[in-house]
Amino acid sequence: MRRPHLIAGLLVVAFAAAAVWGERPSPADGRIEYRPGAWFSPDFPLHGTVKLLTPPVAEMGSRHRIRIEYTVGDLGAKPGESIEVWKHFTSDVEELQDTDASEPAFFGVETSAAGVEIDTVIYPNDVQRNEHPVFPYRKCAGLIVRNGELKQGDKVYFDIGGAKGVRMQFYAENLFNLRIAFTQPEEKKVLGYGGDAYMKIIGGPLAKLKVKAPAVVGQREPFDVEVVPTDAWNSLAKDYQNLELVMESDAVGSSELRFDPDLLHYVAENVVATGEGVARITVRTADGRVQGVSNPIWISRTPGQRIYFGDLHQHTYLSDGRGVPIELYLLARQIGLLDFGALTPHQTGLQATGPYLAIEQKYVKDFWPQLIEGVKTMKGWKGFTPILGYEYSVGTQAGGHHNVIYADDEAPTTMDLEPESWRAPVGEMMKILRRTGKRAMVIPHIGGGPPDWQHETDPRLERLFEIASVHGVFEESFQKHLESGQRLGATASADNHTVSWGYANPGLIYTMTNPLTGVYADSNDREDLWASMLDRRTYGVTGNSRMLLDFSVNGEPMGGDLPRYKADSAKIRAKVSGEAPILRIDLLKNNQVVHSLHPGRDSGSSLVRIAWSDNDYQRRANTSMARGEIRADAGRLVLKRYLNQDNSFESVSQDGARVVFYNATTSNDRDGVLVDISQAQGDALTLRRDDPLWGVHEVRIPLAELRRNGSFRTSAPAPAEVKDGYIEKMGVPLQFTVEAELVSPAAPLDVEYDFEQREAMQPGDYYYLRVEQLDLVQAWSSPVWAN
Repeated sequence: MRRPHLIAGLLVVAFAAAAVWGERPSPADGRIEYRPGAWFSPDFPLHGTVKLLTPPVAEMGSRHRIRIEYTVGDLGAKPGESIEVWKHFTSDVEELQDTDASEPAFFGVETSAAGVEIDTVIYPNDVQRNEHPVFPYRKCAGLIVRNGELKQGDKVYFDIGGAKGVRMQFYAENLFNLRIAFTQPEEKKVLGYGGDAYMKIIGGPLAKLKVKAPAVVGQREPFDVEVVPTDAWNSLAKDYQNLELVMESDAVGSSELRFDPDLLHYVAENVVATGEGVARITVRTADGRVQGVSNPIWISRTPGQRIYFGDLHQHTYLSDGRGVPIELYLLARQIGLLDFGALTPHQTGLQATGPYLAIEQKYVKDFWPQLIEGVKTMKGWKGFTPILGYEYSVGTQAGGHHNVIYADDEAPTTMDLEPESWRAPVGEMMKILRRTGKRAMVIPHIGGGPPDWQHETDPRLERLFEIASVHGVFEESFQKHLESGQRLGATASADNHTVSWGYANPGLIYTMTNPLTGVYADSNDREDLWASMLDRRTYGVTGNSRMLLDFSVNGEPMGGDLPRYKADSAKIRAKVSGEAPILRIDLLKNNQVVHSLHPGRDSGSSLVRIAWSDNDYQRRANTSMARGEIRADAGRLVLKRYLNQDNSFESVSQDGARVVFYNATTSNDRDGVLVDISQAQGDALTLRRDDPLWGVHEVRIPLAELRRNGSFRTSAPAPAEVKDGYIEKMGVPLQFTVEAELVSPAAPLDVEYDFEQREAMQPGDYYYLRVEQLDLVQAWSSPVWAN
């Protein structure tokens, strides 16, 4: 049965602002037609009607009862067949239960069909995905017909949450949908769809102030400070308006913060820095209840290039992500505070789900005009620079996943030139890309198909590497690419599949929050950004941090090539300003650490930072949640802080004399704690992790060695049955690593680093810098090479 396609009217909204930008209307003043991932086109055959019976707006992280009425259409359900409720695969809505209606997250089903007997079924959150035809959705729950048959006109009532409600996802979303699907469970086959129930998820109460200032300013040069009121998980707070905010700093003059209805946050204009050095700006609510501190600001009399922060890897509803282009660009600027960004939907087939139910417009190239329009519409709005792009996704043997970005507003995709080559090896794709005649760049990254450093490449196109994303940290792969002779600069971007671009809560399956790419450029104009990215004047940083990092070898800045006459020795200069204290700076030559600086280490301190992770690439957070504890032989550990909590379902707490944790620390996602060991007794601390795949690791941290050296590090191999083909291909041991370091309560936020290695550099040698903050945020400079 074909019927008119419905999009709930409440989901097409007009923003209140009426500002005019240049001769064009503000995109924030326009109307947006929101669409879910794997959306149903108007002529898609839906079977029946879906009606939401409960309020359509829910607060993130709150408990909400959802009741859905489904009227069966021409596709009924016979014995053994199922009608299921699905959510997007990244949504961390609480797992349901069907055993106790008096408890939260209850799932119940009723039907008007006389004589039909049904059973309920629950699907857990702790699987990477259900069978393939369900992706990019995830089964929540459903009914299975035991006796009788559901026929056209019968009504089915789904109760999701019960009287106490289901806990909603921990991030805001303009269009949250629950999909009604018909399946044959035994055959793992999707039979058809009933439609979607639409809701809106809003942010929670005000918990934080996100403060952004320019990274580099001139002395007495006016600049803006922007403040986003957020909830605990970085979505726009529900009570974001009518706030009285106060700005404080010893280094800059104060200015009034006023609400900008286009940006949906507060802006102080014409702020001026009076002196040189490093500044940070504190903003608090007038009652002092909530405050935030800006990124560091480098102030100089004659500043050179500025640093701009952005994200070159965001998915959309066009493939397995969420959000339409204008919506995502607005959120990136309004809430993510990004300077630039690239939308990168997969080039592969877009389908409602399942190989037999593909919608008519199958590939990103069919929607390319929509992406181009988004770039043109957002170009320059409130200083934001959009970048046209897509993700070229093939398996590792064909070269692996690479993002393709363009310098211009318009450009053809490789599929436009070669429609039959949409799965060509990466080397062949680059040849086609050159034929477009447009300036383009190709960025390898770890995703569904990790990149192969041995593929045919084109150094004119392949200039950068994505070293970190919501998937984890992949420095080993970066190093293999460098070792192969490729000269790639460092970037870090989200690979985000929710709408929270630039501020991503990783949702259910990913292990880390939104990384960012820093670019040294003359301006935020795309031409200047492009020139700098081509020159590899970039660095990557995790944790949604705007850490400032400068690095040079013999005066050659990051990304550069030293001529032979300047390579007799290596004089390293670096400057780092963090959003948290700087704990370690590592200088690497040809992938090996040749010198380290530990500005935050204090062997006499009683504060110890303990961090742990494994390097099993591409495991997902929901499949790798491990329980564990940290304890002393005798006495007591006192938990001071949980470090690097990425997911809402992760936790660390004090449990008597010990500290207990429940978190995901895979794909080099290092979580940790800051603990006080002044009451610890005995010879050692013990960290025990019980991982669902890796089993139990128990590591002893000798207190005498820790106090003597100020640090301790050890690794243990993965169990023999745990395999990772990509890790093996790189020749890297698969291991679980624990680090402990005694840290000073007065560890510095700003560090200058000078070091000289006197031995002559050989052609092809390269240096790069790795920096780590106390909170486990890391940054990597692009290398400098010797020619």
